[in-house]
Amino acid sequence: AMDTLPPGAIIKEDGTAVFKATKRPDGTMRKERPIRKLGDGRWYIPQDEVAKFETTSSRMNNKSNVPIGMTQPIGMSGINSKKNSKVSKNNNKSQSNKTEAGKDAKPKKEDKNISAEETGVEEEKVDPVLQMEKKIKGLKKKLRVINELKLKVTQSDGGKEILNEDQLKKIEKYPELEEELKEAEAALLALSLDV
Repeated sequence: AMDTLPPGAIIKEDGTAVFKATKRPDGTMRKERPIRKLGDGRWYIPQDEVAKFETTSSRMNNKSNVPIGMTQPIGMSGINSKKNSKVSKNNNKSQSNKTEAGKDAKPKKEDKNISAEETGVEEEKVDPVLQMEKKIKGLKKKLRVINELKLKVTQSDGGKEILNEDQLKKIEKYPELEEELKEAEAALLALSLDV
């Protein structure tokens, strides 16, 4: 609401205020739009007539370096012309790359199983003793986790009520893991004697 009439509004002979009929850029005419007077004497402004709020930075970005009344030279599109031109150049490059590759061509997926001969990189030789030590370390960790679960069961009153299905399956695998650990230790001993 405004105390005075908004810009472009006129008061008619009968005392009502209106926005005059105006011509659109396409040549059609807009109707006169009435402006209501509020009870406290101020004029109501329709939402589409309220000026859009602009921050100082947006006003500075929208300003052109061309004096008022002079049109911008061709090819000059304001302050952001360099930015826009870089973006448009990148878009044009990617578009041309797509057309060169062909519309029906699908991008090739990289083959993960490329041999060392094809890549020119030699494969690292893995020490079997080191591999076996890693396996033993992992088995010992699994057994330690299962022992902690067993301790948790014995300390609780209800027993298996605290454990979920996965934890119960882990406890069931304890004898298998012990056997596998013994076999791995024996294999490690045999490997270390061979070397």
